[in-house]
Amino acid sequence: MSLRKGNPTRGAPHYQNKFGFKNNPNSKKSQYIQNLANEGLCKKCHEIVEWRKKYHKYKPLTVPKKCQNCDQKKIKRAYHVICEDCSLKSKECAKCREKKEIIKPLNDNELKKNENDIDIELMSERERRTHFRLMNREQFLEREKKRQEKAKLEGDNDNNSNNNSSNNSNKNDNG
Repeated sequence: MSLRKGNPTRGAPHYQNKFGFKNNPNSKKSQYIQNLANEGLCKKCHEIVEWRKKYHKYKPLTVPKKCQNCDQKKIKRAYHVICEDCSLKSKECAKCREKKEIIKPLNDNELKKNENDIDIELMSERERRTHFRLMNREQFLEREKKRQEKAKLEGDNDNNSNNNSSNNSNKNDNG
């Protein structure tokens, strides 16, 4: 169907839909898309992305995209053209690059937590177990490091108190 000005068939729709489009709520992909954070955008761009999510037109990125400012592959969100760092520095919308008020500023802690949870849901059982094993190992290493530092500090405190008590006993012997 041509959209030229002189096309006589162009015009209003022939009929109206009887019911609106609805996502399949049980689909893993739909749930994944709905749970993605929509941050760092101005009001207009935020509404555009939300519309895409609502009507199943949103297509998430599979690999990081190249930032237009710093030319690094750091963009992990669909429809963004500059990375989060450049967006925060320049205080502009990550999609349209206009200096407008940003509705939801980027929140790194929540973003990492949400993306991590979403990634775990989409992993196979083998990948999930490997991920948890590595996380437990990192936590174990951090605890061991803290214990060693604590023991070292306690050892230094014991040595200082022993030195002080020996100095005091030497003073008593001399005095």
